[in-house]
Amino acid sequence: MTKRIKILFIMFQGGHSNLKSWNEYTESKFLDRLKIIGSVYCYQDKTYNIWHYDKSHPEYKDYDMDIDFNLSYVNPDTHIKMVYRDIISKYKNIDEYKFIPIGWSLGCWLALYFAQVYSSQCSHVILLESSLFTPNNMKIRLKDLGNIKNFSSVTNAKYKKMLLDWKTNNTNIEDAEKIRDINTYIRAQFISKHLNLKLPVPTTAFVNIKIVKEEKDLIKNKEKLAEVKILKKNNSSNYKAIIFNDKNHYIFDKIQPAKAIIKVIKNIVYIPTKKLYHGSPYLLKKLVPMVPRGTDDFNSQTAVYLSSNKIEAKLYSLARDKERKNKSWGIKNGYLYLRKERWLEKFMEPDKPLYRLNDIGYLYIINLNTVPDYEINPHNMNEYIIKRIVKPDSIEKVYYNDVKNRIKYVSKEEMDKIFT
Repeated sequence: MTKRIKILFIMFQGGHSNLKSWNEYTESKFLDRLKIIGSVYCYQDKTYNIWHYDKSHPEYKDYDMDIDFNLSYVNPDTHIKMVYRDIISKYKNIDEYKFIPIGWSLGCWLALYFAQVYSSQCSHVILLESSLFTPNNMKIRLKDLGNIKNFSSVTNAKYKKMLLDWKTNNTNIEDAEKIRDINTYIRAQFISKHLNLKLPVPTTAFVNIKIVKEEKDLIKNKEKLAEVKILKKNNSSNYKAIIFNDKNHYIFDKIQPAKAIIKVIKNIVYIPTKKLYHGSPYLLKKLVPMVPRGTDDFNSQTAVYLSSNKIEAKLYSLARDKERKNKSWGIKNGYLYLRKERWLEKFMEPDKPLYRLNDIGYLYIINLNTVPDYEINPHNMNEYIIKRIVKPDSIEKVYYNDVKNRIKYVSKEEMDKIFT
């Protein structure tokens, strides 16, 4: 049987935020909306836990107290590999998943680099108000940090001491700000050198353009749009920017922007690529997994049974009666075969029941997506199952005249020959 592909969203949080920023703090309950589409992996970046010790921070209790890490943890290369190891330890059947890294703000750097390293396992990248990373913008970022020479000379031992000092004597906020700036500098330097601007994975960026109220707004808008232009030029078919107007940096917080983002993500994940069909004598609003009467391993599973052959599904809708009393019939290669002794009165055998086709059947049409959750019959590639409730995209009525040229009446001997 084919393996079912699932989506795993890998969340890289914004700079200096805690995990509640994804959901609890939001008006939109963004993570809850995302979980409807796929599985979600979140982790707390320990570099932001320094704010747990800033008691003036209104959300300090929402940060974990763990700041036991070193410069290797800060480095994006070792950091994303640590994240990957954690993922594969939590999701045992990892080959069943396609990853979609989602980054917010500074977390976008990690999302992009994760996709670069694990490109074969990533199907898309989502950037939510990314911190800028193209060369000119990164130069501006590094210049704004200042004290670059001092940052680059920080040893691991010195860095660990800075963390311990802040943890035990957290009275001078400048100590935390210096640690923050070192962390940002290390990641900015690495990304500026190692992130390929020729993106290996399709990427969608949500970019907020502010209403200009002062000069700095105009400058920031120009920097963002210049970055979009560069990335579009380098990735003509692999990068798309969706511009929001004046929705603030916390772009997924409010309900309407979040709805728009989720709609785009749904369209990325669920692009119809295959039509499957289900035939039934019943008019139904939804298809519920049922236990069939099959004898092999595949056809004895509780599931919704589907076919890629529209004609065969139509034929099934007429031959399979509601009471399941009809026998001596079968479908093969687009034809319905009926034993004439059981289906035609003139050939009827004494004391044997005579079966009849339904007056009307129903054909259910289901659009499957790029991330399907179906299984295929290894012995019949037209047969599929889905082990969940399925809501059809459309329904058609089926009548005898629609398929009469696909119905053949045969003898018992002929029937045995066809189906053996």
